[in-house]
Amino acid sequence: MGPLINFLVLMVFLFVGLAQAHSISPQIGYGIAIPLAVVAIILAAIRFKQRKDKGE
Repeated sequence: MGPLINFLVLMVFLFVGLAQAHSISPQIGYGIAIPLAVVAIILAAIRFKQRKDKGE
C-alpha cells in the first residue's frame, strides 16, 4: 500500500503545481488534487492502523 500512497501524494503535488502555474485551470487542478489528497490520507490512516495492530 506504501507505493500507492506515494503515487497519490506525487499526483497531488503535480496537479497543485500545474494549477498554481496556470498550466491547467486552477478549478480543475484543485478539483482533482483535493480528492486525491483525501484518498491518500485515508489510505495512510488505514496503513498506520494495520501496522499498529500488528505491533510493528
